[in-house]
Amino acid sequence: MNWKAHVLHLTSSVAQSVGVPKIRHLLSENLLKILYNALIKSKLSYAITLRASAYKSHLHKLNVLNNRAVRCITFANRHTNLNTLYKKHKMLKLNELQHYELGKHMFKLHNNETSLLLIGNYQPVRDRHNYNKRHSAKIIA
Repeated sequence: MNWKAHVLHLTSSVAQSVGVPKIRHLLSENLLKILYNALIKSKLSYAITLRASAYKSHLHKLNVLNNRAVRCITFANRHTNLNTLYKKHKMLKLNELQHYELGKHMFKLHNNETSLLLIGNYQPVRDRHNYNKRHSAKIIA
């Protein structure tokens, strides 16, 4: 799969939704967060664990658009520190969202709560060899 083409398509799709600034002053911050979750975060989080393998340079535009959208819905200027902005509004950055979704996936896999098709693709490291190592409890693909 060509991640560059996929991310470019996703970028143009998300960029259309970031155009909310024209009406943002008419809406409450709570409603803007709902719109963000529906129009932007939903697109970014769909299959996010698969996109984790894409080059960071391909994902950079998505990060920029996500940051712009968060600044827009919180009425922050472009010089506002993003870390405090995300923390204050209890939102996740794109890479944090990736780790969160991957963690959920691995939890379900570990507890046999996922599709049987996926379970066969993973195995614990300890099943690959008999060496007692520090990472032997981890799961690998």
